[in-house]
Amino acid sequence: MPVVPPLETRNYPGHPELCAYMQKVAEAVPHLVKLFSIGESPEGRPLMLAEVTNQGTGAASLKPALWVDGNIRGDEVAGSVAALALLQRLAADHGRDELVTFLLDTRTFYILPRVDPDGAEFSLKWGAIRTPSKQARRVVPGDVDGDGRILQMRQKDPQGGWKASRRDPRLLLRRAPDDRQGPFYRLDFEGFLGVDGTCPERNLARNFPGREASGALLEPEARAVAHFLRSHPNVGLGLSLRSSQGRILTPSGAGFSPSDRTSIRQLGLRAEEITGCPLMEDVQDGDLADWMAFELGIPCLRSSLWSLPRMAGLERECTELSETEYLAILRWLDRERAGAGFVPWRSYQHPQLGTVEIGGWDLLTTWLNPPPGEILALDCQRSVDLALSLAGALPRLVADCREEKVGWADADESGQEGLHPPVPLRKIVLEIANEGYLPTWISEHARVGVDRFVVELTPPAGGRLLVGSTRTQVEPLAGFATSHLFSEIQAPWSVSSSEGQSKSLEWLVRGDGEVRVQVHHPRAGSLEYRTSGEEAPGLPPPPIYTLPPPPKVGGTPPSPVITPVPPLSQTLSETATRDESPVVPPPPSPVAGYRPTARLPQIAGEARPAPSGALHRAVSPSDAATPEPPASELTELPMASIREDSPLRKEVPGRVLGETTTGRVLGAPPTKPGPVHRSLEEELPAATMPESPGALSPSRPLPPVRLPGGDAEPPAPPVDEGWGALPSSSRIPAPLLLRRSRQPEGKNP
Repeated sequence: MPVVPPLETRNYPGHPELCAYMQKVAEAVPHLVKLFSIGESPEGRPLMLAEVTNQGTGAASLKPALWVDGNIRGDEVAGSVAALALLQRLAADHGRDELVTFLLDTRTFYILPRVDPDGAEFSLKWGAIRTPSKQARRVVPGDVDGDGRILQMRQKDPQGGWKASRRDPRLLLRRAPDDRQGPFYRLDFEGFLGVDGTCPERNLARNFPGREASGALLEPEARAVAHFLRSHPNVGLGLSLRSSQGRILTPSGAGFSPSDRTSIRQLGLRAEEITGCPLMEDVQDGDLADWMAFELGIPCLRSSLWSLPRMAGLERECTELSETEYLAILRWLDRERAGAGFVPWRSYQHPQLGTVEIGGWDLLTTWLNPPPGEILALDCQRSVDLALSLAGALPRLVADCREEKVGWADADESGQEGLHPPVPLRKIVLEIANEGYLPTWISEHARVGVDRFVVELTPPAGGRLLVGSTRTQVEPLAGFATSHLFSEIQAPWSVSSSEGQSKSLEWLVRGDGEVRVQVHHPRAGSLEYRTSGEEAPGLPPPPIYTLPPPPKVGGTPPSPVITPVPPLSQTLSETATRDESPVVPPPPSPVAGYRPTARLPQIAGEARPAPSGALHRAVSPSDAATPEPPASELTELPMASIREDSPLRKEVPGRVLGETTTGRVLGAPPTKPGPVHRSLEEELPAATMPESPGALSPSRPLPPVRLPGGDAEPPAPPVDEGWGALPSSSRIPAPLLLRRSRQPEGKNP
């Protein structure tokens, strides 16, 4: 299995070596790194870009991204090595370093190590050249002495503006305004007069649209970078890796809102803390960083970490150094680099200019880039730490999707036979929040052009969305520092709130199955949740009732079976006088095939057929198969009797055992006195039983009921005047009485 190769910092790689290293890294971790060519240089060299993210946690375009470029100036080759160091760190430490793993799982890095491959190839081959404008230049740079380097060339000239130092003749100093003691020198790059040479006229660091830029996007490299950034709206921050100034440069705050100016400054202060380089605002019309900030609303920092004076222990910039400070730099090169970085002057006969001296500073590895080796590796490490910090400041979209069953609904009628189980009513709750430092709109300068959140819900198959919308737009979310950015006082005691950092959405879905919720924002990224509702809490499902099978059509109904019921002609006296016998337990509950062998005793003189009130039941197969036993085999069951030790057998004076008694039941409440009829106020005579039922006659005969041809109902019986007067107050509510009193006569209420 291939591994991520280590990065070599002992020399600066050419463009073929750079592309080959990127290819090895992509082959070692194909799930993290993808390579693309976003364009070509005028000389046909590809612009290789690496897309770095954990593809297992989502596509690169669905995550907030950090743009990192290097070597936008052809002679600042240290930026390309720092970009390769970032690529190597991300590819090698994923799964090992917690920070790198978290960033690659939630962010995307777009790394373009070399924006100007043609200029880099020229500088690595011939040396760095910082020429003045075409009008002020008289020498076309070139290798005059054939040593493979383009250095400086000095020639004695009374009108020259340079003078050799008396303390070290190698050093050339600017001529003082009143200095007339020579010799004086004219200083140029090594080259030729008025002949065609290889000289890059292009400056990609000024080729982007600006407020005063000329020839915007003229070069193919600038057009390729601009097209990529415009077609990738998920890019939220930028870092341009430069060198030679020893500073962190931010776009000028003159064109930003107060909140944007504060956020960019906070990012710059964090970069100053990580790198140790001072922060400075700088406006360069046509620069890539300014174009990203003012045109796209993407804050972009320029990291120019290398500074030769600071490495030598000085604090001022090279344009402000004195003779003593320049001499200190020469001493540092002699001590730390064994003199490498400054080529001694040697005389040479120029074919056009005559006697000249060629030598001087090796700008590529002194003033413009750190020397290869440990110093270059340290600068690369600081650039990598800065890039990781900026990636951590990007907005981070998080969401929590919960589900709850709030009820049940009947299943849809499908026309099929049988019962259908009820379907659940599911409440879907989505909480969206931004856990990043920056808001999802990144900057107020670009807030108008940034779309809002789009939340889409897909109901389950066969289900239906009852409450809510399948597509909802949500306002952008603030970051955890947004409240500080809008505050006028940046103090530790200033109060802030998290308002605007989260949003909540709810839906009501009917039906089982998978529900998919998608959240998308062009710069904050995208999320997707799937829930099936199997483990959702809520109400239990209602029971499913099964219906009995439908009756069969046709056939002969079963004949009824008459169950005899014994007559109630026995009296208590007859029951009490029977011989007492042990209590016989009741037979077991009837089952299939059971038939009792004993019957109740038959009273003499009664007929065997069932009386008129007998119950009928259907004949079962067991009844039909069991024959009727003969009457001789029937045994008479004794009646239940009271046991000897029962308290019911206690003798009570004036009561005969087995005789019925009057009075209330033991434990029952006493009877309440009620209205008594006048005829019952006097003591009633003892009732005499008639000899036959036919002798009974009513005391007050009722009028006979009329035939159907008469009135609809018989007249009411006469009023019984034996009761007392009606109560004076009515129990009917007053509103009902009032309504009855207002009812017209002859009209039913």
